[in-house]
Amino acid sequence: MPRRLLSIASTHAEYVMLHDTPPATQSYEAQAQYSYAALSYCWGDIAPKFKLTTECIDKARSGILVKTLPKTLQDAILIARTMEIPYIWIDSLCIIQDDEGDKKRELPNMVHIYSGAAVVISAATSRTCEDGFLQPRDVSSLLKFVYKLPYFPTDDGPQKGFMEVDEGLCGRLGLAE
Repeated sequence: MPRRLLSIASTHAEYVMLHDTPPATQSYEAQAQYSYAALSYCWGDIAPKFKLTTECIDKARSGILVKTLPKTLQDAILIARTMEIPYIWIDSLCIIQDDEGDKKRELPNMVHIYSGAAVVISAATSRTCEDGFLQPRDVSSLLKFVYKLPYFPTDDGPQKGFMEVDEGLCGRLGLAE
């Protein structure tokens, strides 16, 4: 279980709040109440505008204005809220970035943090945390291969055409040539 999570189920949707989770010594039942999403994303060449530091940890516990966060983080918060998941783990906001001791404790646990999440949101299309990933895009560019398969309407009948199947498993029936 992560040491810290962002509480996103606030009645004030424009804010998220850093929440310290119970120590690992507490019961499983006590920890089970912390259903959370985890974000997998690329920071890019520059560090995020807002990251958790020893200087701002108290401010983060009081509330972080969501619109001040990078777009990828905003998109992930929106998805988790839509799924009614009360917490989200985002490395830049849940690990104290200027505290080597905190990073030494938390970084080796990332495999457990991701595997313990109710859902992992992967911002695979974003090159930086500023890009966001909830925008319209042309999906045809994602379909690189089309396979042409013979079409037989019955097991013992002649070929009547072909089926084109792309990587997205969207198919269309064509007539025999």
